[in-house]
Amino acid sequence: MKGFRKGRGLRDCRAIPGVERGFTLFELLIVLVIIGLMSAVIVPALGHSIENSELRAATRDVASIFRFARSRAVSEKSPYVAIYSEEERRLVLFSEALLDLYSQQRDKEYELQPRPACIYEFPRGIRLQRVAEEGGAEEGRTDLEEESGLEIIRFFPTGASSGGIYAILAPGGRQAMISVDAITGIVDIS
Repeated sequence: MKGFRKGRGLRDCRAIPGVERGFTLFELLIVLVIIGLMSAVIVPALGHSIENSELRAATRDVASIFRFARSRAVSEKSPYVAIYSEEERRLVLFSEALLDLYSQQRDKEYELQPRPACIYEFPRGIRLQRVAEEGGAEEGRTDLEEESGLEIIRFFPTGASSGGIYAILAPGGRQAMISVDAITGIVDIS
């Protein structure tokens, strides 16, 4: 047998040419400690980026629903409303003709007839809040909004809207802003 000499134990195998040496337990423990420290720093950072991506996605979704509402109002020549319920954590979009029907049926277990144009369920912990009316006044709020705590955004056949500035709020004080111009109905994310 080439490379093996009588009287030598396994301890001396590493000195034999062609036999590779492995890692010691101490070296493996050091690598595991380094991996543990790196994951302790990286994992929380990934958690924040996931939360931020949920906030950005919710903001884009709500802005898209507002744009869709404006588009439907103009194309169908009929006012559309987007209603946000804090209690249900959802945004519902339909023709304004169905507004009374919605306000009467929203506490019932059955689905609205006819169906809304769109229903958006907010992710856990994310919500919508009106920050200001167009021009900063609270004059545009209806009795239904005051009594029920609903946020109602109207889009008219002319392309105009009830306007306002809305915050998409996430846990930890993070937020994104959506502005809806009252004259043009243009929706902008800031």
